[in-house]
Amino acid sequence: YLSPPRPPSLPATGRQNPSTDKMASLCKLLSSFLFLLTLALALALGYLQTHPDFRHRCFADICNCLVSGQPEQQALRCSLLKDVQGDVLELGPGPATNMECLAAHAEGQIKSYVGIEPNVFMHAIFRDKTSHLSLGFPVDLKTLEGEKLGLPDASFDTVVFTHVLCSVHNATQVLAEVERVLKPCLLYTSDAADEED
Repeated sequence: YLSPPRPPSLPATGRQNPSTDKMASLCKLLSSFLFLLTLALALALGYLQTHPDFRHRCFADICNCLVSGQPEQQALRCSLLKDVQGDVLELGPGPATNMECLAAHAEGQIKSYVGIEPNVFMHAIFRDKTSHLSLGFPVDLKTLEGEKLGLPDASFDTVVFTHVLCSVHNATQVLAEVERVLKPCLLYTSDAADEED
């Protein structure tokens, strides 16, 4: 009898290259991290979509942080708002970013101020930021939307909005409402970001 030939034996390699082991472990760790991050983002987005109050609260806090400590932006705002006068309507005042300018430059020029802020969580921030300002005019903050102001025709001398048209549902409708509530031949103030929209 002849026994079948044995397959050639493979050389003993011992352990794999340590750098290959580390790379494989790093790839597994990275892919696990990316999976968990994707899962967390999907859950967070789902939660934000189903919980509008939480989403609006987060937006108010983020917006408040983003507009703080921007002197160049504030100087631009104030230069745009120096001619504001009469009965003033502001769409989306948010965390009262423009109020410091209005208080400084329009003292004695402004008769009344109405702010339209649909995010109720912005209201507390607005009130906190304006509490130290010396305003020579009454301030009324309303929870309305720019597309449906529900305010009388031709009732405002000036309408102000900065960084608003990029976040409304229907910019054309907002602009139609602005035109409706403005008194004829008076002032409309916006900023460069809105003009590009």
